[in-house]
Amino acid sequence: MRTFVAVDFTDAIKSQFGALQDRLKPRCPQLKWVSPQQMHLTLKFLGEIDEQQVADIRKALDVLAGQCRPMDITVEQIGTFRPAGPVNVIWVGLHDATGHLAQCHAACEKLLAPLGFPLEDRPFSPHLTLARNNSPANSPQIRTALAAEPPFCAGTQSVAGVTFYHSTLTPRGPIYEVLSSHAFTA
Repeated sequence: MRTFVAVDFTDAIKSQFGALQDRLKPRCPQLKWVSPQQMHLTLKFLGEIDEQQVADIRKALDVLAGQCRPMDITVEQIGTFRPAGPVNVIWVGLHDATGHLAQCHAACEKLLAPLGFPLEDRPFSPHLTLARNNSPANSPQIRTALAAEPPFCAGTQSVAGVTFYHSTLTPRGPIYEVLSSHAFTA
């Protein structure tokens, strides 16, 4: 089963993602847009696991919940991966003034590593994927559309825990099933 650990967002924030997409879609119709209802911050992608690993992962996430404290993050800014050259992804940025989100991510990495999930070698860059681009030829049009957008700020999101998800890929997009939820208690 394909799995990941994520931070979820409120419907109010997700509706702002949808509004942003609605403004960009006419100018970038060839992109693969992520459904706002599916948007989340992936704290750790675990990939394919055996059913027998679920209990140990849940235990590790319970420990994580005891080490992380509730926090507020600001959902703001739009950008692209890659910052120059061909665009692969349009993203919305997440800002955590306290540093608690980065600490929670680091703790998650550390707690899951002994279970066979290698530490991420890229720096933690909290973001939400709005759309994916499969054609480098679309890049100038995407950059022009983003440059025409006013500064984006969807507001502040309270984060009080993480969710362990099972993801089933389908031709219509992924289907997410909650395996467990872990409320922060630190």
